[in-house]
Amino acid sequence: MAVGVGILKGIGIKRVPGAALELVAEAEITLNEGIVGDCRGSRLDATGSPRKRQVSLLSEQMWDAVCARVGREIPWQERRAALLIRGIMFDKEDIGRFIYIGSVVVLQIEKETVPCERMDDVCPGLQRALEPSCYGGFCCRVLQGGPIRENDTVRLGF
Repeated sequence: MAVGVGILKGIGIKRVPGAALELVAEAEITLNEGIVGDCRGSRLDATGSPRKRQVSLLSEQMWDAVCARVGREIPWQERRAALLIRGIMFDKEDIGRFIYIGSVVVLQIEKETVPCERMDDVCPGLQRALEPSCYGGFCCRVLQGGPIRENDTVRLGF
């Protein structure tokens, strides 16, 4: 089970499906939209069911380990996660736990992000390198919204 305090090192917004992530220094997170402006953050899917992926996150240390596995340095935003966190190594036991960002935002880890075949378009072998437990990151749902900024404190708790 991961413990500790980390730092929000990156924020990425995907404005439209298929587009690259736009890196920003700050953003707003809401209950209904996830990261405002990100096309993936709606609370409900097309059928009206609650989504388990409003905001995705990735551990910087785990991403660095994946890059070492494929023998290539790859910008984190190629993973297409919305948030990059330095200082916390996650594992499957963290599903259900809470992520506190800054003094206001609260996310709940819902599930592991499953790497898709698009990862091999970025780098051959990347999909497989992401497969060991949680190296691809997590999908979270928003419990409490608010502003986030690069270098905000990130805490993992219950």
